[in-house]
Amino acid sequence: SLGRELDESRAELVRAQAVGRIGSWVLDVAGNRVRLSAEACRIFGLPEGSPGSVGAYLARTHEDDRDAAKAAWRAGLAIGVFDHEHRVRIHGEIRWIRQQAEIEFDAEGKPRTVFGVTQDITERKRAESEILAARNQLQATLDAIPDLMFEVDGDGRYHDYHSPRRELLAAPPEQLIGRTVAEVLPPDAAATCAEALREAGAKGVSAGRQFALPLPQGLHWFELSVARKEVGAGQAPRFVVLSRDITERKENEKALQGQQARLEEQV
Repeated sequence: SLGRELDESRAELVRAQAVGRIGSWVLDVAGNRVRLSAEACRIFGLPEGSPGSVGAYLARTHEDDRDAAKAAWRAGLAIGVFDHEHRVRIHGEIRWIRQQAEIEFDAEGKPRTVFGVTQDITERKRAESEILAARNQLQATLDAIPDLMFEVDGDGRYHDYHSPRRELLAAPPEQLIGRTVAEVLPPDAAATCAEALREAGAKGVSAGRQFALPLPQGLHWFELSVARKEVGAGQAPRFVVLSRDITERKENEKALQGQQARLEEQV
């Protein structure tokens, strides 16, 4: 019968919302009444069939997000669509909610009915926060490393770099990415880098190889540490290259050698 089919359709809709964890709601703007689906009630910690209103929802909205939610709601009523993420308090717990809605207007252009869906996005927000914290930690770590850091492939082609001292780069950043060490560095320096890459390709790591690089501010010495990155099957190998400025150490070694030579002459 028609009634049985309607009951089955409602049950399927309730089940589908529960599986998708997305609740629906309908707002009668003039009467300020909100009809919540069973899943929407569950998301907000309400008994099934509980009525709602705009005021009651705003009271549940986190106080720090309330003004932004109000502004987004007003903007949504003006353009006919609403899409906003904010925090709510549910039984003392703070949860993140995404509200999406379409507004139906009457013949005079006034909002009459709002059809919306609600999704609890707390886990997504938590994951985004953890990713951001990890990214900030990585960035802080990179900023603390005084070495030049590059990512190159087996051909020595630069794919990325990080440098707190750009004046030590052999070429401006815009001329670096996409080019190879053979195209950027002098022959002797390029050959040393190629040897380090070959060793890292065979053994996984290479350390201690040194080369000199003439820069506008004078001759600088660098020491390489290279590690092969883990890549997926069928992908070309990539390498992380740390290039440490050891110019001061080299100058101190040269000065010490000069002192030793003079002492030997005196003896």
